[in-house]
Amino acid sequence: MPHPLVTAVATRTATRTETSSILIIDDDVALSRVMAATLEANGYSVTVANNGGDGIAAALEHHPALVVLDMGLPDMDGVDVCRSLREWSAHPIVVLSGEEDERRKVEALDAGANDYVTKPFSVPELLARFRAAIRTAATTVGADRGQVIEVGDLVIDVDAHAAVAGSTLLELTRIEFTLIAAFAANVGGVLTHQAIIGLIWPDGAGPGAAGALRVHLTNLRRKLGAGPRRPVILTVPKLGYRMVVPGSS
Repeated sequence: MPHPLVTAVATRTATRTETSSILIIDDDVALSRVMAATLEANGYSVTVANNGGDGIAAALEHHPALVVLDMGLPDMDGVDVCRSLREWSAHPIVVLSGEEDERRKVEALDAGANDYVTKPFSVPELLARFRAAIRTAATTVGADRGQVIEVGDLVIDVDAHAAVAGSTLLELTRIEFTLIAAFAANVGGVLTHQAIIGLIWPDGAGPGAAGALRVHLTNLRRKLGAGPRRPVILTVPKLGYRMVVPGSS
């Protein structure tokens, strides 16, 4: 017999709507035009801002489904723009940058970015990242609907502290549930080591935190199991971890 969470998800109607508006904040006018044309050809409506201040104002006005944010803006650092947006909005942010510095990647992700793409990039990969970020936001139900998150065949009821994979209720520890809920809420995006450790040990982590985290993730992956629509937790070398659904794009 299916767990009640599965039934709740199955009976949810298609009243949930996905918006397709994207805001590009980038001072590279030529690149912005190319990206905007590509996105519009793929069914998105696009707004472009060429500096951080205009970008924040545009986000306030248009409430886009996704923000594409360049790190090297003429008036503000991209990390500061990201922090400013995160003060009032939960819309997904994908950072674009020509910088290879891993420290900057971690800084952007810790400031609230959902994903980080290094220039140059392929158009198919970029579009897949955008779709994943928008899909994540669309499948995360607000507090008034019980904070239920659905990723592939994984369903998480945040309030009930319960997770179901397929039709199996997962027996998770507090730390394992915190991890799986965080990954599901940010599916497709990278969670840095620092962000995860701060989440599961908010009062401070000991010197063995990195090793303990690996043990918790090993146990969580084992309990999560595998399946055609079962999310997997991937290691992102030197940065952190990312949850993805096999075959999704």
